[in-house]
Amino acid sequence: MAAKTKGKKTNGKDGRERKKLHVSESDSDETLARADDFSHLALGSPVELLAFDLVTLGGKGKGKGKAAKERPFGVVIRVMRSKARSYTSENGESNAKCDKSSKANTQTHKTLNKRKIESSSDVLPSQNGVATPSKKMRKGDRADKNYREQETKSAESAMAESSSLMLKATELFATPCHEALEHVLSQLCLGQETTEFKAARALYNYCSSNLADSIAIKLLKVYRFSSNGVVRFQSLFLLSELLSELRNRNFELPGDALDEIKPLLLSCLTMQETDESEIVIFRRIVAFVTYNVMILDDGRWDELSDCIFEFADIDPIKAFHVFVDLPPVYANFIYRFMHMILEKAEKVLLNPEQDRAGDWSLALETLVKLGIQLLDSELRIDVVKNVLAVLVKSASELVEKGMEQFLLRGLEGLERFLVRDKDLFNYNKEQCDFVSGFMFKIRELGEHTKDAAKKINRLVKSLHNPVTILQQPQGQPQEQPQEQRVVSDRERFNTLNSLSPLEILRIFESNDQEESFRDMAIRRLNLLLSEHTSKDVEIEISVIRELQPLLISCLSKEGISESMFKVLGEVVYHVAYEMMNLQVEVWYGLRDYLVSKSQTEFERAVYIFQCLTIWLEEDKFVVPVMESLLPEITARLNPPTEVLVDNSCWVLAFVGAFCAIIHMLEITSRAESVKEIADKIIDSVIKLVERGMEVGLVRRGFRDVESIVKKHDGWFANKEYEFVKGLVQRLYEIKGMTMESKMVLWRINLLVDRGVAEFAKQIP
Repeated sequence: MAAKTKGKKTNGKDGRERKKLHVSESDSDETLARADDFSHLALGSPVELLAFDLVTLGGKGKGKGKAAKERPFGVVIRVMRSKARSYTSENGESNAKCDKSSKANTQTHKTLNKRKIESSSDVLPSQNGVATPSKKMRKGDRADKNYREQETKSAESAMAESSSLMLKATELFATPCHEALEHVLSQLCLGQETTEFKAARALYNYCSSNLADSIAIKLLKVYRFSSNGVVRFQSLFLLSELLSELRNRNFELPGDALDEIKPLLLSCLTMQETDESEIVIFRRIVAFVTYNVMILDDGRWDELSDCIFEFADIDPIKAFHVFVDLPPVYANFIYRFMHMILEKAEKVLLNPEQDRAGDWSLALETLVKLGIQLLDSELRIDVVKNVLAVLVKSASELVEKGMEQFLLRGLEGLERFLVRDKDLFNYNKEQCDFVSGFMFKIRELGEHTKDAAKKINRLVKSLHNPVTILQQPQGQPQEQPQEQRVVSDRERFNTLNSLSPLEILRIFESNDQEESFRDMAIRRLNLLLSEHTSKDVEIEISVIRELQPLLISCLSKEGISESMFKVLGEVVYHVAYEMMNLQVEVWYGLRDYLVSKSQTEFERAVYIFQCLTIWLEEDKFVVPVMESLLPEITARLNPPTEVLVDNSCWVLAFVGAFCAIIHMLEITSRAESVKEIADKIIDSVIKLVERGMEVGLVRRGFRDVESIVKKHDGWFANKEYEFVKGLVQRLYEIKGMTMESKMVLWRINLLVDRGVAEFAKQIP
């Protein structure tokens, strides 16, 4: 393999510039989108009411100092102290400009001195015998002077703006009331081009960067006391994003702020108006505040423990949400409610409901987290055994009822939860053994369950146990018994690093390697190709051509787990991007695979088609594929009548239909097909919403489409954006749809608005 840093020219269709795309394995939070990824929403009423542009939060480092006990005066003191800091450290833009001006002045003096010494040719004799600068020198002086003046004016303007924002922030926090901030938030709902929106955004940016703890308290007060439902939801969303950013910055809430936040947060949680969609957001807020309490405060928050106990009695789902993301807590905190949580979660797990698959998954995650928390306390081992028994019993009964797919969806959710929770709180060996014990006890329930259990087991055991494999000693005949030896993941990783892409793919394709090694191999290959796509390294085109036929062989290979096939799809994307977009060569082998497997291996074929988030040649690729794949997609778009059977096929068909339309928009002969499939999408979603099957199907489809829009964004043009925007509008207007699903549509629309703006900038 030849790997070297080198730039590559990007080709496009009809002069359309296409950015390089990254297909990454997503495990991110499915509830919220990153604030700095979005622009203003323009869907029209009633969605327009929810339109607010979330800001990018700046600043680094931990919060220093504590405010006075009287909040208004403490805020003023912090504001005044932050005046100099806003110029030099927190306000990145002003600081950068001041530094740039200073460096420019220094460089200017060095340059002028150098000219005086070296450029004697630029000095002309005058009649009076005094050296006179040439025209070239005088132009340089004027340019340097103008540059210094411009930089000085720019720095002064930035300082004046920062000073103005500081005064506005002082006024905002001068009273304990929430109305002033509510007014700012309402202005964030206006159009981006309005003066009010720009002023409100600048002020919110300033406050979140310099007065994070104070703005957090104000946002909670807006949620608690405002009568405007849209503004209340907006304040909650902004607070969640703010605290996530603070955590990334290792910001610690000061003690006086925690004293004010804790009772206010509990008051918000217990409001009757707080519905489940808002509790989903609150769970991360509660986790962040609890972390600060356990680390920075006295380490106790008995009131939250009492709150969870009360929720467990009257609203178990709310209790699960509040508990499941908590950091490690003290033993007495859990003892208050552990038996109640166990009882309520067992009831949910042993009585799965058709339209509450999300509740079942949440109960599963809650019991696993309960066992992990109890093991961390090193007490109540008897309760841990009971937790494990309930988990195994619920999984076994699902399979006995023919509901293995229901169980698999729960295990997929558990895997996503563990990936995040394990990294945040660094599970110890006993905690990992607890999860592995659960997986060991359910591994024989079914083939698909076995694959899911093995995957979760590898996830939690990777940091504690080396991997045991069978390897044939070199120089020994094949008929002799193989020798068992232990090979760590580090050794395997080093081995893969020394191999070419083709050799790595052969390891994945081989039947003689353990699944864990094959999984590591395909992920390593995906990383290499991703770096090639992003131009960090270059792989020779001849090597990529060698990958093509072997990849097609792997696509039809049996025994590939769902997770590995998803990574394989990303590998196919990278190769397709190089060959069909950069080299402009039709990948006939991939086309023939999609055509031939549309019926016999529909789920695999349509998934690979979804991975092709690139421009595709219409006549030689899209049209032949659509002739075979589109009828299968249309047939499987018929809404299922039962949520407890395997409905992942509908989700694949839904997303496949969306991708098919995107690729056919430019094909005139397919205009009627585009309209028919779009109408089919709407009709199918309407029926599923009416049947109460939105959570397990429709919302999954929306989230997958959101991911597709992000990946397609590099080559979308106006026609594609107009279609997506219109489809989102039609979906949003479906009656009876929950707010959680509408929030996903809202995020898609924000992506579209941003894409339209970026595309407009590229047009000369």
